[in-house]
Order: sequence, then structure tokens, then C-alpha cells
Amino acid sequence: MAKRIFTIILYLSLAFASAYAEGGIPLPHQSANQPRGINVGLGVGGLSPSGSSCNGMGVWQGMAEYFYTERISAGWAIKMYGGNLDQEYALIYQRYHIHGRIHFPMSETFGFYISPIIGFETTDLSKIRKSQDDNTSATSGNSDKLAQCSDEYSLNGFSAGIDVGMGWKFATNWGFISGLNYDQNSSPVSQFSFTGGIAYNLRNSFDFLEKNFLGTWLSLELVVHHYWGTDITSWGKSLMLGINLSI
Repeated sequence: MAKRIFTIILYLSLAFASAYAEGGIPLPHQSANQPRGINVGLGVGGLSPSGSSCNGMGVWQGMAEYFYTERISAGWAIKMYGGNLDQEYALIYQRYHIHGRIHFPMSETFGFYISPIIGFETTDLSKIRKSQDDNTSATSGNSDKLAQCSDEYSLNGFSAGIDVGMGWKFATNWGFISGLNYDQNSSPVSQFSFTGGIAYNLRNSFDFLEKNFLGTWLSLELVVHHYWGTDITSWGKSLMLGINLSI
């Protein structure tokens, strides 16, 4: 019995080592662990804002980072979403983050990272904020609806926070990804989000990707988020289909 158990463990270890060699380990936010080089990710999906009367919006995000070693990387990310908040107001919002990551590759199939982040936005929200404060020109009902949707642009300045993520490759072509993010704004508003998803290794399916990329992961991520410092108690969520390219 002991010999059989040892044989099974040895077989799984060899299989996992082979899996790691073929594409690295996927990570949240369309990222992946790699020994060195450039990492690029892009995701598109839909956002369901917090607030019962808010309409859904389209969302996309992109990121790029450079791995100095397999343990240290740095880069930036952008997230943009837009659409009709309700029948009266529309929003196009974009926010940037820069980050440095310390990676902890614990095995050939599992790794996690810890990352300080700095955020800022360049969207001019003065019009929508003025409309929100202008109670004399808006009906009470529309003003209440706008106030319920205000969470999604409450991070409106400089912010700092921390991002923690992990990836587990449980098969040659499949991985599980998860992460936690906390962002504290310069105003008394903060955002907490949780990410969970699954990733598929495209690199092993196409000769072109095998020859030209260290890794290529297709991911599906669900993100739930909540804002503290506002009157809204509900949670927003987004579903994102993304791709990662390790060069």
C-alpha cells in the first residue's frame, strides 16, 4: 500500500511539474506568473453596479507589467466602464492603478503575490457631480436614483491600497484564480473587492502560441465589490472574459 501511494504521489508531482513548464501559473486580473519578461492582459465584460435602481454597464480593463525576476514585477492597469446609470444620467469612467508585486511561487502549480497599489482617475466627473448636487433642477425621484448609483464613481481621486492574489494550476490546461483588493481613497471612501475565476491554457492548443509566447491564458473572472463610506449597503459585481499573453 505504501509503495502504491508513493507511486501515485510521484506521478502527480511529475504531471504537475510538466503542467508548470507549459504556460506558468495563472493569476487574477488577466495576469500570470513567469520567470522574466512582459505580461499583457485584456478583459471585457459587464458591470452590475451597487444600488437597486442602477442599470448594467459595459466594462473593460487592461494591464501590462514587467517581471524582473520570477519574484518581482511592476506595472500598471486601467479599468473603464460606461453606460446609462438610469433614465437621466450616463457615465463614462476610467481609473488607473500602478503596482509593484512580490511573488511567492510555492510550488510548480501554486503561487501567490502581495502588491501595494496606487490609483487615480482622469475622468472629468464635474458635470455628473454638479447634476447630483443640483436638487433645484432635478426631481426628487431622479435625484434619489442618481444618489443610489453614485458608488461607482465615488473613487474620484488619489488612492492607495493593497492587492493579494493567488493561482492554482490543478491540471495541465486548467487553473483556479482568486484575489482580494482594498483601495482607500483620499476622500473617506474605500472599496473592497473579491475576485474568483477559472483559466484555460490556450498555449497548448496552438503551435503559433507555443512558439511565440511563454504563456497564454483565457480566463473568466467574477468580481464582487463593496464601497465603505457611502450610504449604499448592497454589493456590485462584474463578470469579465479575459486573455493574458506572457512574452
